[in-house]
Amino acid sequence: MIVNRPTADELADVRAEIRALKAREQELREVVLHDPEKCRGVSHEVVIRRQKRRVLLRDRLPAHIIQNPVFWEEREAKYVTVRKRQSAARNCGPPEPPPMGRAIRPGDPAGLEEEPAAFSWATEEYAVIEAW
Repeated sequence: MIVNRPTADELADVRAEIRALKAREQELREVVLHDPEKCRGVSHEVVIRRQKRRVLLRDRLPAHIIQNPVFWEEREAKYVTVRKRQSAARNCGPPEPPPMGRAIRPGDPAGLEEEPAAFSWATEEYAVIEAW
């Protein structure tokens, strides 16, 4: 750890390490799923189990239910993102996000139809670390 490392830079480094570790985890997961002999180590073992859960198929619901506000609630989430700075002179704060009433979902009459052209969350520039 560098003593005088800016917090934003350290956070970006930690996220890069997490991405690398998650990629390695996925590789190892594929190995044990395809070769059960590799599920046992010296000090650990991998347990593979199946779990079922019910899933609501929204696309099969009638439109009068999807469009009825009684069946919706608004939730707010905070997202912490990290991005590469454009220049040292620029304010390092994030741009104002577009106004959003709630998540955009197919058939959602209260959501925005599309985000403004000048702003897009779907870029490599932003990486969400946590949402609550």
